[in-house]
Amino acid sequence: MFMRLIKIGVPVVLILMLAAFLWYTWPKQIDMTLEGIQYQLGEEHADYARPVQVRIEGEIQRRLTKPPIFTGKMDTGEVNGVNPFQQDIPHLKVRLSRSDPDWLQSIRLDQGQIQRRMIGSLYSTPTMNQLTITLMHDNQGEETGWSSSDGFMISAPAHTREEALEISKALMKDTLDGYELK
Repeated sequence: MFMRLIKIGVPVVLILMLAAFLWYTWPKQIDMTLEGIQYQLGEEHADYARPVQVRIEGEIQRRLTKPPIFTGKMDTGEVNGVNPFQQDIPHLKVRLSRSDPDWLQSIRLDQGQIQRRMIGSLYSTPTMNQLTITLMHDNQGEETGWSSSDGFMISAPAHTREEALEISKALMKDTLDGYELK
């Protein structure tokens, strides 16, 4: 009787474990728009806050020991006449992590040559329901690099600069090393 339970029980447990693994790692479709705020860090820039919609379309693949991967499109539309996500090759592939952000880059074809431009870095929850993007350009679209004292950011979902700043602080806390965003 005990041997019969083992012969039946072990395969059932293995099948259940395999099904759970496949369910967990199978890519999940994502299609959402988050209302957010583009703003500039620094107390002297406290009046700079612009509403922005972050459109996300693609899939998230969870992994057992590493952060999830997002593959798809992300777009903020034009902010001050510039769309940082405008690109000819629309699919991004980025890790979704708070402590280890991934770089976002624009890829365009220019006279048969691939041109890459850094957009910034992405801090996100595993489901992308909250995110912060550090932007590598200013509000006129000029490339500037990024600084924790006066860098440009997009955070969502948020309706005010204060909400956006709190999201950034929460998502970036592991990498700020005690520095406070203002």
